[in-house]
Amino acid sequence: MRLILIVTLFLNFIFSSVSAQSNDDSGNLIYPYNFNITNTALNNGKIPYNSNNINIINRTISGTLGITVTQLYSTYFSDIQTSIALINSNNEIIKVTAGPSFNKNDFITNGVFFPSSQVKNFSIEFDAQLQLNPGYKIALLYKYYFNASVGLPNQTTSGWSPKVTHNRDWFYHNKTFSFIDTYIPPSVTTTITGPSSICSDGTYIITNSGTITLENASGIATLTKINGNSYKVSRVGTSNGTVSLQSTTGTKITKKDIFIGTKIDGYIEGPATMRPGLTYEFKLILNDNIANYSNIEIGQPSGTTLVSKTTTTIKVKVLSNFAFSPGENEHIVTVTANANVGNCGNASISKPVTVFDPRIPIN
Repeated sequence: MRLILIVTLFLNFIFSSVSAQSNDDSGNLIYPYNFNITNTALNNGKIPYNSNNINIINRTISGTLGITVTQLYSTYFSDIQTSIALINSNNEIIKVTAGPSFNKNDFITNGVFFPSSQVKNFSIEFDAQLQLNPGYKIALLYKYYFNASVGLPNQTTSGWSPKVTHNRDWFYHNKTFSFIDTYIPPSVTTTITGPSSICSDGTYIITNSGTITLENASGIATLTKINGNSYKVSRVGTSNGTVSLQSTTGTKITKKDIFIGTKIDGYIEGPATMRPGLTYEFKLILNDNIANYSNIEIGQPSGTTLVSKTTTTIKVKVLSNFAFSPGENEHIVTVTANANVGNCGNASISKPVTVFDPRIPIN
């Protein structure tokens, strides 16, 4: 009597709790174990595939599974069947293949009944036309046949559970295997084509563009979209300087520096003071590409002789008899650099240098 009561309580628990596919194992007296994928290396527990080349996936997924039967229920079942299914995100079956079946002999070893069966193999093969996506899963379906004639409490009709008990064809094992797309799209290259310097305005073509901006342009230039991937950079009045046309996609920035106007963007490096009879060197330092300039010329300051000269440097020696004006202890000379800026014309920058009378002590 006590045994019948215990069985009745277990069966009532099954028939009331096993109603949703997401919880079919919970409370069930027959359920799968050791459900594993064995022929494919999983990626974080998921089955990998490549959406860019569907032919490289393993089209046959195989693995193992076993069944556990609670000792109390071992008297009432006679057969257990499984199926392996591919289901979508709506739990709709896309493909189903028969899995291994189990009977009581699969639980008996040396005449002793064990609650866990021997492990068996399964496989499911995908069609060549099947397009996988991360919402798909490999699921294990199972059902078992019980025999009411052996005195099953509250059940007078033998049949397959859950068909008889829940009016559906299968229980769903709680463990599933989802898919992961391993395809990494190639990075898109952004290009900006157009002049590196402009006198008034210039047109630029930007392919695979992101967010387009013109940086360091306040009071120097403006940006206007012409159409599609075409943009115009326009000089503001007679302003000069270097601006940066940029395309930003996520953390990736593609930029093109554009020199605006006729100003030499740089300075002349060298001493601020000189003494007669000594040699000094001056160098033109450009902040942008030297290709923006042509016919660069560094002029020789007055009162000096030329020692050597390159495109951007000049070395001079101050005359020993440098001519100071009457009553003058120092005299300012100028080192000047001239260049053609693109097609915009000539520009120059200069550096004042003080020549001191040698009779004045150096501090």
